[in-house]
This record gives sequence, C-alpha cells and structure tokens, in this order.
Amino acid sequence: MPILLYGNVVFRSLKGRVEIKSHPYPGMIKFGIKEWYVTTAKPQVTITNNGTIIFNGPIRFLQGSYILVARNATLEFGSNGSVCGSDLKVMCFDHIRMSDNVQMAWNVQIYDTAFHYIMCGDEKEVSKLTKPIEIGQNVWIGNNTTISKGAYIPANSIVASNTLVNKNFEMAEPYPLIAGVPAKVLSSGSQRVFDKRQEKEYDKKFGYDRTHL
Repeated sequence: MPILLYGNVVFRSLKGRVEIKSHPYPGMIKFGIKEWYVTTAKPQVTITNNGTIIFNGPIRFLQGSYILVARNATLEFGSNGSVCGSDLKVMCFDHIRMSDNVQMAWNVQIYDTAFHYIMCGDEKEVSKLTKPIEIGQNVWIGNNTTISKGAYIPANSIVASNTLVNKNFEMAEPYPLIAGVPAKVLSSGSQRVFDKRQEKEYDKKFGYDRTHL
C-alpha cells in the first residue's frame, strides 16, 4: 500500500478522489507519523476529502494534521520528499498547489478562503471568498505561519516563523527571506540547506546535537 496510517486517523469524508501521479511504492505517503522532537497534545489526524487530492511523490504528515478539501476543490502536493510538521491545518476550497520538496515546521496553517463575507465601502461590495495558493519548490516554512488566500511563495524561499503570507511574492528577488505580519521580503540570497549529509557536516563542525525523539 502506498499510503500508511499511524495512530489515530479519522476520515470525516472520503467522497472525493485521490490521485497518485508517480510510481507508487509501500509507505510513499505517511499520515500521523511521529518522528520529530516537536510533538502535539492532540495526535489525531483528521481528513475530509470531498474534492481531489493529488500526490506527485513521497510525503510525510506528522501527528495532529487536519486536512479538508471541499467539493470541486483541488489540493496538490509535490514530489521529492515533502514534510508537513505536527498540527498542520490545510483547508482547501479552491486550489492549493505545493511543488517539490516543501518542508514545513509545526503549527502551519494554509487556507485559500476567507471563510466569511465582508462588505466594504459605501456600496457594500463583497469579494469572492477564495483565491488559489501556490508554493514553489524547495521552500522552507517556519512554525506558527499562516498562508492565506491568494498567496504565492516562489521557489527557494524561506518563510520565517510567525509570518502571515497573504499576497503574491512572485516578483521577489531569488532566494527570498519572507517574514512579518503581514509578510514582506526582508532579504534575498538566503537558502535552506536541505541535503542531509551536508547538514551533518555542519553539525559536526559547530558541535550541534540534532536530537530526534
């Protein structure tokens, strides 16, 4: 089976579709796994799929993940070993696309809807609730980050902890560091080290103990 479930996984609805667009293998997609030192007090994984979820490669969802895909909506994950940290919340009512190797820390929220209508101006104009989200490849997203409707995070970005990404950063300089509430580009040229062997070399150089519980 390409999908493995760990611990308490609750399916509220499976009326939608799941598509795997790469060669499947056992354990390719894992839900509810516990492998990082930051865990959650609510380890249950909750999945509601009334739309379409697309997997393009291996991915791991840690404990506490909450995924909701509404009818006619599409949630797409990339390839190359993406990781979603504990207490992830994804609510997709339109289209959310994550490219290859998107890495998230804990307590990340991704919503492509505003949920509630708001009337603005003298004429009480009301905007559409949803707008697609796109996250490029090799993106690192820090803990306690919220990504809201209309957000575009370009490839090779670093999103700092406690950031609200609510706009399009497609025109940012290469390798941007995005931070703040609301988010802005603080600098360019910063790149997360994803290669595990290189990471271990730096750990040894600086005497860092990378503990995994």
